[in-house]
Amino acid sequence: MKRFMVALSVPIALAAVVGFIYLNKMPRNRAESFSTQKESTSSAVDFTLEPASPAFITGLEQLPASLQGTEVDGTLLADDNGNLIINPDIRRVFDYFLSTLGAESLAQIEQRLRAHIQHQLPSNAAHQAEQLLGKYMALNQALSKLELSEESEPNTLLETGVLRERLLSIQSLRREYLPVDVIDAFYADDDALDQLALARIDIMQDNELSEGERQKALSDLEFSLPPHLHRVMSDLNKQQQLTTSTTRLRNNGGTDADLYLLRESIYGSGAAERLAVLDELRQQWQTRMTRWLQERNSLMAISGLDDTDRQQQIDRLRRDHFEPAELNRVKILERIHNSAP
Repeated sequence: MKRFMVALSVPIALAAVVGFIYLNKMPRNRAESFSTQKESTSSAVDFTLEPASPAFITGLEQLPASLQGTEVDGTLLADDNGNLIINPDIRRVFDYFLSTLGAESLAQIEQRLRAHIQHQLPSNAAHQAEQLLGKYMALNQALSKLELSEESEPNTLLETGVLRERLLSIQSLRREYLPVDVIDAFYADDDALDQLALARIDIMQDNELSEGERQKALSDLEFSLPPHLHRVMSDLNKQQQLTTSTTRLRNNGGTDADLYLLRESIYGSGAAERLAVLDELRQQWQTRMTRWLQERNSLMAISGLDDTDRQQQIDRLRRDHFEPAELNRVKILERIHNSAP
């Protein structure tokens, strides 16, 4: 079985500036698990709990398709006194289950997580982990609202002063919800990469540097990172290389076969095959959504229907077009569609 890693927390603008996707650059499980991330983060994540979910014993029963064939990313541990050991694995475990938001309701995901926690830990440590889960979910909701407020502001992404203010806002939110030791365990690497991103922007915008001096300064920055983050940077550089090369390939009329060979040259055949499957799944989903939004728009344009009748018809047709596990995701994309200029 393959491991799975995903960051649910709303990524800050710094990551977008330099192509950073933090610690989950490369698809490492079945390709389906990557099909919802970009679309869902454009709107506030809905952390409102829904009623009753099925009971779970281990939390791994009847996993959504995106998690099938994977292992939980991370292990929950207790010390000799039965207390929860605070380490980065806790966040990875939380994010592993929370990554399915949209395919499952938050109520189901929370029950899965609580069952998994109770199955993996002694009672005292389990209680501590469940308390931490509640705080982590509340933090993610606050981060989601912060992202929406930033999206309404003018685009000043390349102003490092603004970026630093946003980073400080995020760090302030973390302190409101999480203890200091948890923040260090969960976000030390993220913060290091963010600071690196800001420093890279400063270097790239310093017109007094020659090209040679600029490259040396960028190289020195990367060498200042801890060894395990050097590996992250290597993955990031590959991702940036793939993004740039893919755009160039498509602009020059490259085929899907050409794209497969490009991906294979960077990541290997296994990853190239997963990315090809992902492309196909995304295209299938986009076709379904386009068809649905067109039908929904037609229904919205019909005169003579009161708002209640119209909404009932939309709800009924939505259920006809999509599986129950897809409905939350569809509603998120509808909201994005409604807010588009």
